[in-house]
Formats: sequence, structure tokens, C-alpha cells
Amino acid sequence: MKKSIKYNPQMTVEENAAENEVSISAVRNYLQRNQIDQSGDRQRLLFDEIHKLMADHPGVSIYWLAKKLKVDYKTAKRYAAMEERPEVRKGKQSALKPGFNIVKSVYYREKEILEGIMALYLKKGRFDADMTYSRGGFYRYIPQPRLKYDIEPKGDDVRQLEEFDELADGSLESVVIDLPFFVAPEPGEFYYAERYGTFHSVDELLKTHADMMRRATRKLMAHGLLVMKTQSFVYGNRQIWTNYHLYEYARELNLEMVDEFVSVNPRRMLRISGKQQHARRFHAYFLCFMKEK
Repeated sequence: MKKSIKYNPQMTVEENAAENEVSISAVRNYLQRNQIDQSGDRQRLLFDEIHKLMADHPGVSIYWLAKKLKVDYKTAKRYAAMEERPEVRKGKQSALKPGFNIVKSVYYREKEILEGIMALYLKKGRFDADMTYSRGGFYRYIPQPRLKYDIEPKGDDVRQLEEFDELADGSLESVVIDLPFFVAPEPGEFYYAERYGTFHSVDELLKTHADMMRRATRKLMAHGLLVMKTQSFVYGNRQIWTNYHLYEYARELNLEMVDEFVSVNPRRMLRISGKQQHARRFHAYFLCFMKEK
């Protein structure tokens, strides 16, 4: 499946390819297809850097600017003398303009969802705490959370979940929860259940979600963010709408739902035995709740 590209104008083509896990030619095709003024953006970035340094250090020499930004003297002098940013070439667009990399509600990679949430809601550039860290799969390509917890810690820097309750109330800006969404009374019933964990009953699943939300809310500061990954499922030929239960729990805890992201997984998640009764799910949700005052 074709991967989406989140282009960063502050990176080279090669760096963008590595960041997005695509080929260099894919990035170049993206630039051409979207008519991005790549060379112009480099000029505008240099203009911004030089004029910021000049504002922060009045009277600074051209030699100092050139050395600081690792450009030659003539280039530093030319940009320092400019009064306005270089214009975008006709028929092109700048990737520096606000909203160019707009945050969307649907993605094929969880990394992009988490980056979008951080860009929209977090001041620190990373999450404060993850209550279900496990092996840290969420954080392979984004900054690690400040605090890591799990009911079965799998790393030296991961703490027992019980220690989360020892934190001061109202001390966290953000919390992440990613609980299993499987119900499998018999061990080994599903491959993914064995890999990611399971609950023995629907009642246990829902009560655990409610309890984790309650514990997280207590530690969040006013306007703090709770991010929960969840997925509804079919059990016993009955639809279990986990996300709707979370909406109800949130209202009881005075949490406002501020965003919803959909993570699409084109791979088959669970096998179906017997006649299919309901649509097979290929998506999960990242629900964002904000604590009211």
C-alpha cells in the first residue's frame, strides 16, 4: 500500500525519505506533484534564521553570522541585507505556510496520529505518562513518554502500574492508555490476543477501561489530555461498542471529548469461524479527552 508522506521543509530529501520510510524518488515525486518550492523554502528558512539572530544579537558581524549558520560570507551578507523574505515562485507553493501538513483524522500509521495529537495539544512535545507502555511500540518513531508504567513492566525504566497512583493529583499534562480489546475465555484462542493480552469477559474489559480512565483523570491537571486507543469488536455474535462506553465514562468523569482519530489497519486482525454476521473491522480509534476545570 502506498505510504503517505509528511514532508518537513527543514530536512533534506534524503532525511525526509528516511523519516517517512519511503524512497528518495518517492519524496521527489511528492515535491513535484505538490508543486513545492523546495529551493525557495531553503532561502526563506535561511532568511528567518539570519534575521532572528540579528534581532537577538544587535550589532553582530557578518562573519559571526556566516560561522554560526555554516554559510559563506557573501551569502550571509546578502541575506542580512534583505528586507523581506524571498517570494514563492509563480505556480509553486511553500511547505512553510501554516496548515501545509494539516493534521487529518484518518491515518494508516499510528506514528502520524500520535504526532498529530502532540502537535495539536501538547506543549512539551512528548506525552507525560503512558499507563500501558508494554514494549513501547508507540514510541519507535516519536519521543518517549516522561513516565512509563505497565502491569507487567518489560524494561528497567518501566514502573509498576501501582506506582502511577502515587503521583500527585493534577500533576500530569497528558496520559496515554492502550488496553487490549480482545475477549478470549480460552488461552490461545487468538494469535493477537496472545501477543497483546486479553480479557476473560466483556464485563472485565469494560470495568478495566473505566477504572483506568478514573485513575488517569485524577492525575491530570486542568485541561490535561487523556489519549485512549480502543476498538469495538464482535463477541458471541454481538457488537461490543467499546468506544461508546468510553464516551459515557468520560461524561461521568467530567472529561470533554476534543478529538477522534481513526487508525486503519489493512491486515486481517481476527479469523472468522462459521458464517459472518457483522462487518469485519479494520480500524481502531484514538480518542482524546480533555479534563475540565
